[in-house]
Amino acid sequence: MISAIIRAGRGSEALGATLAALVPAVADGVLRDAVVVDEQGSAETYEIADAAGTRYLKIASGEDVWCRGAEEVRGPWLLLIAAGDLPEPAWTAAAERFIRAAGPDGSAAAGARFRGSWGSSFRRAIKTLVPGRVQLTSGLLISKNAVLQGRFGRVRLGRLAAALDVYRSN
Repeated sequence: MISAIIRAGRGSEALGATLAALVPAVADGVLRDAVVVDEQGSAETYEIADAAGTRYLKIASGEDVWCRGAEEVRGPWLLLIAAGDLPEPAWTAAAERFIRAAGPDGSAAAGARFRGSWGSSFRRAIKTLVPGRVQLTSGLLISKNAVLQGRFGRVRLGRLAAALDVYRSN
């Protein structure tokens, strides 16, 4: 149903926290597969991804993380998430409700964002909120078709009834 594309880059602890937060979704059968996309080519990131049972994809600098990740996963719906972003435990129920309403195959160019998914980037939030200006960013649940066909700029975004928090090391 849903595939996760996890953008590496905030360190091994942050990546581990995000992967751990996604485990219940795998156990519930909501999360089908995942790929960790890494622009740095870190051996440590590879080892963490491998240990978690996710695929690892090293990409060249300048390549689009989300689009390249979408090419590697199987599900018709994509969870875009950066290492260190943590969906609250009830996110799977919210995602399933949204997908039922939007269509299970993701053929409609549809998407939704998590509450609190903007981090500190106000500019990114504005670009995602303005109709016709959607940018792929962490905190989106979006149809794979919209991403692969380049239609995400015009996706009508809903809001998931689930929050996305940011991992903070102790």
